[in-house]
Amino acid sequence: MPLRQLRDGRFYEGDGTRNEQWFGYGQDVVAAAAGTVTDIRDDLPNQTPNQGPVGLMTPRDFAGNYVIVQIAPDVWAAYDHLAPGSVEVAVGDRVTVGQRLGLLGNTGNSTAPHLHFQLSDGPGILTEKS
Repeated sequence: MPLRQLRDGRFYEGDGTRNEQWFGYGQDVVAAAAGTVTDIRDDLPNQTPNQGPVGLMTPRDFAGNYVIVQIAPDVWAAYDHLAPGSVEVAVGDRVTVGQRLGLLGNTGNSTAPHLHFQLSDGPGILTEKS
């Protein structure tokens, strides 16, 4: 059964002040394409939902916990805002389509649990090289 992140017009149950109340929180984040892991981060805590992010010290912090996968010679896939301690791959690992990379979280520049997925022409997440 597919995950329903919207139920009765809501993204969470209760008042939405805890990550665990959000329907998508903790769900599997899987590789969209095969490739090689070039960078990971898994040491940032979750943010509190519906509040401004705190503790962002460098541009690298904005993505929160993440996995970067090179999927072609000049194409990298970024999976950002993963839950703390959930990253299941290491730099250098080959991943396959559908392989679990980690769990959906609320880390970095985030006000609610979600996945930021992007394709880019370099390994850096924002302005810094990873």
